[in-house]
Amino acid sequence: MDLNLRQLRAFVTVAELKSFTRAADLLHVSQPALTVQIRKLEEALHCRILDRTSRTVDLTRIGRDLLPLLRRTLQELDAVVAESHAQGAGHLGTVRVASLPSFAASLLPEVILACRARNPGLSFVIRDAVAGRVMQLVRDEEVDLGVTGGQLPDGSLDVLHEVEDRLCLVFPAGHPVSRHKRLRIEHLLELPLVLTDPS
Repeated sequence: MDLNLRQLRAFVTVAELKSFTRAADLLHVSQPALTVQIRKLEEALHCRILDRTSRTVDLTRIGRDLLPLLRRTLQELDAVVAESHAQGAGHLGTVRVASLPSFAASLLPEVILACRARNPGLSFVIRDAVAGRVMQLVRDEEVDLGVTGGQLPDGSLDVLHEVEDRLCLVFPAGHPVSRHKRLRIEHLLELPLVLTDPS
């Protein structure tokens, strides 16, 4: 069976308008070309779907049965094409992000709001992970991008955006570290630290 979308659209349009002339105008084709499309559709289906005279166009029984099915088929195909175009233009879809919990709570909400303002159809799935795990999730393509800190261990990942972050050391008055006028990283090595597992 050799059917094409032009034939289906031609039939649905003629059936809805009950006029070859108006359907041809709406579809921007000549009336003879529209007649050929309907004839080829009927040949492919091996049955008549329209009864036409010089004054009227009516659906046959088979045409009446086919009309709602073909109308729905065309609507679904139009929706698929529209969604594909939107996704291709970056306006729809889901972005999977792995992020350090600190960034997920502070940085990402603003970035997501800005992205969704430009592309309302975008949705986001956020996964909290420690630095090493963020990079592994990106490598394994379980996420589309990662937000992490520290140096990349190798060149297997591309850095899209890099920022500097200020860290602050907060301690109570009288703490041993307060004896230093200027703090260096070596001074922190004297202190017991609670750190996340880098992997």
